[in-house]
Amino acid sequence: MLAKNNRIRTRFEFDKVRKFGRQYKSRFFYMYAVRVQEFNGVWDIGEETRVGFIVSNKFDKSAVVRNKVKRRFRECLRANFAQVSRGWWIVFHPRKLSLEAEYAEICADIAKVLQELPVSR
Repeated sequence: MLAKNNRIRTRFEFDKVRKFGRQYKSRFFYMYAVRVQEFNGVWDIGEETRVGFIVSNKFDKSAVVRNKVKRRFRECLRANFAQVSRGWWIVFHPRKLSLEAEYAEICADIAKVLQELPVSR
């Protein structure tokens, strides 16, 4: 589980990442990421890296399935969290293909996409 200060929780935060962030496509998910520096001076949001997950009813009607996918992604991200430099807001949007994917495949995919993030702009 990620610490509270490392989670994106409000609709405002999710909207900012989706609107201003860069999209990274992967086999099992879409990832939106934005540097916190782009918001400094506009909003007081701190410097912590924060992460959120969007798994809607459109993904699957069953809450059990949606929560399972979120748990897998959270655990993979927790294992790879050290790779992310400080000051990023990241939102993961899993694709349907992630339902049949193995845990190791998802983790490898997350690690690969996180390496694509630039260290600084």
